Amino acid sequence: MFRRPFLLVLGIPVLLFTLHYFQWIDFREQDAIDLRFRLRGEKSASPEITLIEIDDASIAAVGQWPWPRSVHAVLLEVLSRFNPSSIFFDVLFTESSPDPPEDEKLSFAVKKSANIILPFYYYSEKPFGAFFPIRSLREAARGTGYVNVEPDRDGRLRHARAYLETGKETFYHPAVLWKSFQLESPQARHDWLGRLPLDRRHYFWINYPGPIHSYKRIPFGQVIAAVGTDSEAKLKELFENQIVIIGHTATGTTDLKATPFTATDPGISIQAAIFHTLVTEKFLRSSHEIIHFFILMGLALLIWQVTTLWTPIKGLIFSVCTALAYGILNFLLFLGAGWILPLVVPFVTIGLCYITTLFVKYLEVRFQGELIRRELTTAARIQEAFLPQEVPQMKQLDVAFACKFAKQVGGDLYDWLDLGQGRLSLCIGDVSGKGVPAALYMAKAMSDFRGKDRTDLAPGKVCENLNGALVRGGASGMFLTFFYTVIDAAHNQLLFSNAGHEHMIFYDGKREAAQILKEEQGRPLGLFEESDYPTLERQFQKGDAFLLLSDGVKELRSPKGEEFGVKRLKTHFEKGAREFSSSDAIIRHLFQEMEFFRKDSLPHDDRTLVCVRYV
Repeated sequence: MFRRPFLLVLGIPVLLFTLHYFQWIDFREQDAIDLRFRLRGEKSASPEITLIEIDDASIAAVGQWPWPRSVHAVLLEVLSRFNPSSIFFDVLFTESSPDPPEDEKLSFAVKKSANIILPFYYYSEKPFGAFFPIRSLREAARGTGYVNVEPDRDGRLRHARAYLETGKETFYHPAVLWKSFQLESPQARHDWLGRLPLDRRHYFWINYPGPIHSYKRIPFGQVIAAVGTDSEAKLKELFENQIVIIGHTATGTTDLKATPFTATDPGISIQAAIFHTLVTEKFLRSSHEIIHFFILMGLALLIWQVTTLWTPIKGLIFSVCTALAYGILNFLLFLGAGWILPLVVPFVTIGLCYITTLFVKYLEVRFQGELIRRELTTAARIQEAFLPQEVPQMKQLDVAFACKFAKQVGGDLYDWLDLGQGRLSLCIGDVSGKGVPAALYMAKAMSDFRGKDRTDLAPGKVCENLNGALVRGGASGMFLTFFYTVIDAAHNQLLFSNAGHEHMIFYDGKREAAQILKEEQGRPLGLFEESDYPTLERQFQKGDAFLLLSDGVKELRSPKGEEFGVKRLKTHFEKGAREFSSSDAIIRHLFQEMEFFRKDSLPHDDRTLVCVRYV
């Protein structure tokens, strides 16, 4: 039974890993990454980056878009006064201006600045096809880089491509170009590029500081307007040794993109975030798939082991705490080291492993319970064989028995023996406790009882002999209450001895009244070797009847907790003895009254009745 649940639980992480790796099921791990960003909160972007926005106010001031390229040339001339380290134009110049001098002015300004990176857009990888800047601008710029960004399956932008190999030429993102320009030798550039945490398609995670308002920014029109004024000194402070990114934020001039922080970030903000990632070198790193697999496997084995050994509630608490601890550790690794470990799939693994292990435990318990039930059913049949199935056949006596165990087996017993010469011996007993231990002790008691010759012995002597046998048997802590009687029908005599058992209820046929015979008792059997058991005598006439019972009858409870009691039993016995002529009918009447009394409440102890009537 150990290996089957183990292998079943072991298959859960394997299955989930496979489904996640091949993306056959979307486990929303991308959303979990966005959650990490939001929990971390917005941060100020690198102070080395400044954005110049072509916003609504700038278009209103300069004129309708697209602007003459001389306007951009003027901006570059202004920026050249403040010595920015690099300028990236996030504006495509893929077609020649209707006025050629406009292109010449911009090309001259780009060449003069000597630190301009211009964008292009590729529309096909194989074969490679792209919209490059016009030739004069491309030759004047320090470099050109693609501005393509590819969203994930849910439409959000989380990755940037460092470079693209076409077979003939390698193209880079503008941010990668900027970094390579900072390095002195081709070998240094190669080594730096090799240290980037790239996937197989040369993508890396964009470490967003926040939306566009996380950056230093100034409107295009405000830069032009500040030249020659007192604000020019502030421009020098704003742009000196800065990476300046120029791009659209005006309504209708740019597509709004979805990022981990917002669904409406302009393109310039995306490009700025890529620059920010490379400037700060605070890279995010996805752990290897092998690590993912071992994380899932470790969590699965841990939950399986604990849930198998502990109770379901403790296992549930442990599983929840494990999930919380893993989530906290996951976030701390993201926050401190930039590691991106799986989050949703481990949570699903923990939940499924707990449920599966619990279900397997439930099945095992049901299976074991069914085995025990079958064994107890067999034991019940064996125990029934100990008890007499037939009633005595004597002309003067009408005898009936009935026994109902609280469980499948029990500790009540009864027996009879025809002693000859019109004499009949009867006994009833009740072993302390219930269930299997009581049933085994009952079997031993009946074996010892039947193994002794009691033909000519007084009831007290029979109890004494049985007590000695049980004491010598050494069943520590268990005992037997016992009532033994000999009915001498020829002499109308009733001899009996009570070893700590319930008193007999006697019905006087002439008076038509019943009473509880609270005669002298001895100790229960099996406790003390030196015990005395007196033999008592009573006359037994035609029409009389008596009832022997186990304590489970009087202790039967109603749904309100009220006991059935001996007095109530006496009343019903008296009524039954008046109305019914047979002992069997009387016993059936008494059990019907007990069932009506208890209703839906379960009996907590065995119930046995022995009824004898002198007919």
